[in-house]
Amino acid sequence: MASRTSTHGTLLTGALTSAVVLLACNADVVPPSPSTAVTYSSPMWYEETARCFQLAPDGRSAAYGPGPRTRIYDVGSEAVRPDAWPAAVDNARGAVFDSNGGVAVLGTVGGTNGWYSVNQGALMPLGIPPQALPRWAPRTSGLAYFTPGDTKITVEDGAVPRVVRLDGAVNGLAWAPRGDALFAITLHPNGLSSLSTLSPDGAVRVVRSDLDASPYFNALAITDDGGRVFLALAGETPPDPKARHDPDAPHRDLDIYALDLRSGQLRNVTSAPGDDFCPAIASGSLYWTRNDPAPQVVTLPLAGGEATVVADHGFLPRWRPDGRQIAFTRAYYRLSDYGLDMDGWIVDVDGNGESTSAPRSWIAGFGEDMGPVWSPNGRWVAYHSHRSATAVPLYESPGRTDDTWLMRASGGPEIRLTDFGFEVGPPDWAPDSRRLIFDSWDREGPPRFAKPWIVTIDPESGRSLRAARLPLPPGVAGITGEAWSPHDDDIALIERIDDVRRALWVSRADGGGARRLTEFRSYTIGGVAWTPDAHELLYGAMAADDRMQIFAIAAAGGAPRQITHADANMLHPSVSPDGRFVAVSRIPWHKELRRMPLRER
Repeated sequence: MASRTSTHGTLLTGALTSAVVLLACNADVVPPSPSTAVTYSSPMWYEETARCFQLAPDGRSAAYGPGPRTRIYDVGSEAVRPDAWPAAVDNARGAVFDSNGGVAVLGTVGGTNGWYSVNQGALMPLGIPPQALPRWAPRTSGLAYFTPGDTKITVEDGAVPRVVRLDGAVNGLAWAPRGDALFAITLHPNGLSSLSTLSPDGAVRVVRSDLDASPYFNALAITDDGGRVFLALAGETPPDPKARHDPDAPHRDLDIYALDLRSGQLRNVTSAPGDDFCPAIASGSLYWTRNDPAPQVVTLPLAGGEATVVADHGFLPRWRPDGRQIAFTRAYYRLSDYGLDMDGWIVDVDGNGESTSAPRSWIAGFGEDMGPVWSPNGRWVAYHSHRSATAVPLYESPGRTDDTWLMRASGGPEIRLTDFGFEVGPPDWAPDSRRLIFDSWDREGPPRFAKPWIVTIDPESGRSLRAARLPLPPGVAGITGEAWSPHDDDIALIERIDDVRRALWVSRADGGGARRLTEFRSYTIGGVAWTPDAHELLYGAMAADDRMQIFAIAAAGGAPRQITHADANMLHPSVSPDGRFVAVSRIPWHKELRRMPLRER
């Protein structure tokens, strides 16, 4: 579930506290622990993982994004600045600061999508490609921009813009304090990154190679004296590729490191559970973004009541047909290995929806394994997988798959059911245990607007007999989830209308008889499930408190009712076979802007 421009998702556009341990040797930092400058609570899911805060030069404002909830914060009060750009900007999806602290916003103005500078409430188009990220030079009029994942940087510091190509995908860019050089971090196919400098004449020099950095967006912070670069790494040395696929691999989360450009010494600055990334220096302090989504699988009575935790680090729960186990996906959302460490797990539960065992691994291998679900007859388990034969270094490395897989619930060989997937979603079964439905993006269509497919299997061998597209209702461009009725050929579909609007439909397996039940708000894949009697549908949607909660609506139509009122996001409902309990993903998603003063040397 990850990618620069596509994935379950898009980490960049689309685009995860405890005390920080400071090393005493040659410390740049005065206090023993950092403080929290801003806390952001998100109603999203995986889309939020790589998004971060970027600081204005004076440290008084912070831009959060990119994505559909881009915003500017006042760091002192933690309040969102509603006047950061004029109301004429529609669908703001990114914001950065120029060298004077002015705001540039990515959005749509008068039907034209692009970057605009904001000057005393007036907007001026910048002529920068919408997919690029601009960086202004301090002390000069220089401007550089790059498209994350591309190999080139465009520099405008003279009459004619010049393009500099690097030997890897550029994922981070920053100017030197004097505005006379650029620092870039680039990703290579082996999963490791390099830090390079670009001189005014366009020459590129590698400062440090084999960096264990995030393969997605990176930020770099350079001290005012130009002597040190702060960057986010999972460690000081290259990892064993197999560790990237291990959900329990120690110390694979990102921490902030300081690289001394004079001595070449690399020193750890922060060390805490969860990712510390996107460093920035402003007004004498070091800032960074902290991730720790802490997902949990919980159960609660469908009639109302308290939630019970049955598994930590879990999401996408599904009940076994006899109600004695819950399957789920387990991962830590660490940016250094995003998606690679996802596996299928199970936990035993009793008749009250409480765990009776420790969670344990069930479906594991190289690459992402996500969304395991039993067939109604209990014989098979289907799941989405990016399975690869070897330990590939990246989510998008050659050799990994992107398809629906099958295996016997009792164990045995894995069966690849499809070979055409693109950002495939978790599957669901027809009541006959012979057909599966899943969604897959269209390679020729817009990202995130998935199309549903139905695969028919041989009930004895599990071999795929055929795969066919399920026709969507007229006017529906794509979906973000589906669920098959437990009793007939009705299928629930979640329509993706735009970044935030969704609609719940019910259609027959042949595409006929489609009816629209309700429209709701959601920035993510909230999930949908039927009750065992097929009388109601449960789905995840944004509530009035700006959190994802579980709602229910009659399959025949009517007014929705809110089932959960939790203090965290509740997504991906799955109803127990007896209809008494619902299992959901509980994901708090608090992101923090952390701060500590720097000491001059």
